[in-house]
Order: sequence, then C-alpha cells, then structure tokens
Amino acid sequence: MNSKVCVLIFLFGSFQIIFGQKSISCTFTTIKDTYACNLAIINPTGSETFTSFDGTHQSGKYDTNVLEILGTSSSTSKIIPSLICERFSNIQTISYVGMSIETVDENSFKNCKFTKSISIKENAINEINELAFSENTELEKLILSQNQLTTLPTSVFDSLTALLVLDLSSNLIEEVPNEWFGNLANLQKVYLTSNYINELSSGLFAPITLLLSLNLGFNKLSSINSESFGDLSQLAFLDLQHNNIEVFDKRLIDNASAITSLMMSSNNCADDNFMNLDDIKEGLQECFNNFENSIGNIITTGDSLTTEDTTTGETTTEESTSDSTTEDTTTEEVTEETTLGAASGFMMGKIVIASVLIMSIILN
Repeated sequence: MNSKVCVLIFLFGSFQIIFGQKSISCTFTTIKDTYACNLAIINPTGSETFTSFDGTHQSGKYDTNVLEILGTSSSTSKIIPSLICERFSNIQTISYVGMSIETVDENSFKNCKFTKSISIKENAINEINELAFSENTELEKLILSQNQLTTLPTSVFDSLTALLVLDLSSNLIEEVPNEWFGNLANLQKVYLTSNYINELSSGLFAPITLLLSLNLGFNKLSSINSESFGDLSQLAFLDLQHNNIEVFDKRLIDNASAITSLMMSSNNCADDNFMNLDDIKEGLQECFNNFENSIGNIITTGDSLTTEDTTTGETTTEESTSDSTTEDTTTEEVTEETTLGAASGFMMGKIVIASVLIMSIILN
C-alpha cells in the first residue's frame, strides 16, 4: 500500500456522524486516483420508515467534493433518507436503482441543489410529493421508469426548468396532464413508453418546442391529432408502435419537418416503422384518409342532426323533419278540409230550405 493510500485511510479511514439516533457511517478507500466511500445509514428507531440504506459515493476526498452516490439493492429503506443530501450537498449524480423505495417525499432531495442527474428506476415507487424536486433547479436528467406510478401531482416538475431528459416509461400512467410540461421548455427527450395512456390532450406537448425524441409506444392510443403536439419543428424521432391507432392527423407530419424516424408497427391503420419523411407520408396514407373522413361526420342524435367539425371543435345542430311531424301536418290538413266540407254542406242545406220556402209563398 503506498503512502498516499495510508494517509487517506488514516485521516478518513472510518468514522461516524450522528444525526439524533440516525447515523451515516463511511469507510473511505482509494484505487489509483479515485476516491470512494462505502456508505451505510442506520436508523435503529425505524422513524421515517427506513431501517438501513447502503451505497457508495465517489469523486472526492471530502464531503464537499463528493459528486456521485450509488445506492445498492441490499437496502431495506422504503424512502430516500434526507441525511444523504444534508451531508453531501454538492452531489451531481444520484442513482438509487433496483432498491425497495416506495415514496419520494419533500425532503428526499431537498439539499441537493447542484444535482444534474437523478435515477430512481426499478423501485416500487407509487407516490412522489409535489415538492420532491422543488430545489433541484439544475437537474438535467430525471429517470422514474419501472415503478408503480399511476399519477403525479400536476406541479411536480415546475422547478425543473433545466431538464433535458424525462423518463416515465413502464409505469401505470393513464392520463398525462398538460401541467407536467408547462415549464419544461428545454426538454429534449420524453419517454412515456409502456403505460396505459389512451388519449393526448390538446396542447400537451406544445410548450416543448426543443423536443427531439418522443416515445409513446406500447400504450392504448387510438388517434393522433396535431393539436396535441403544437409546432415540434425539431422533432426527429417519434415512437408510436404497439398502440391502437386508427386515425392520424397529417398536419403533425407537415409541422414536424425534421422527423426522420416514425415507429408505427402494430397499429390498426399502419404496421411498419419508417426511416425517412417520404416513406412516412406514403406509409400513413390510410391513417391520413381515416382522419380526413372523420372530419365533419354527421352523428344522428334523437330528432336532431349533429354535425361535428373535428378541426374547429364546433357543433351545429339542425332540426330534422320527422315522419311524425309529417303525419301531424297531414292530419291537420285533413281536419281542416273536413271542417270546410261540413261548413259548405251546412250552407247548401240552408240555401235549399230557403228556396223551398220562397216557392211555397209564390204558389200560395
């Protein structure tokens, strides 16, 4: 063992910092010029619902120099202890992958203000507090895939204005609120693959004008409308494979002039993947036609004809002339004729009687 390593172990070999009854212990080692600490957080009381949290942090000889922390699958913690960001506040990369985490609360990353990347995939996360990332304003990459999320607070990403990559794939999400992307103007890659999304609301992706890659494969989408996407002029890759798509608004392709890859295999109106714009326009012709045919469809509702314009969203209702109305009109006409006929007969009867009386007077 060289002197550098000996000095390091002597100074930082093994120590423990106590936070109440919870503690972080760290055994420092070095290999060549790489610094590492085998991290263990012990919580004998079980407060905050965690009992232990194991991991390794690297890239510095002092706490302030620690730039990366990696959790291990041996952890029994259900939450992310706030002690980690309290002690290593300059961490840039956090990776808690394949652990037992179920909840991300408002303190999990509270003091990690300089973190660039957070990956908490392959856990059992079913709840994320709306303030969970409120202090991570420099975050560029957030990986939440392969968890059990069904929904998220609408404001959960509001502070992440520097975010470039958001991965929510392989969860249980059915609905994507517009508010998720409202402040994410710098976002370049979005992964929503393998969820249960069946509809994209109008204007959903419109704020993300720098979007390069959008992954919506393996969901339950049946239609694609350009109004959901806005002007994504830089979009190059769009994954829509393994959905139930029947109609496709051609204006999306016209607006996304930079698109070079469209994955459309295993859909109702198309079953192929396209790697250039010409092939996309040719391969989606049936989808385009279905969309055009859906515009201005007339839907009969009761005694009214409802014309729905899918472009403007306006609905016009026209009164129809039903058979019953015709029958009523005919009945009224017949009644009127009968009445007139009866009146005419009555008058003729009076004339005949008057004529007989006059003749009787003359003869007498």
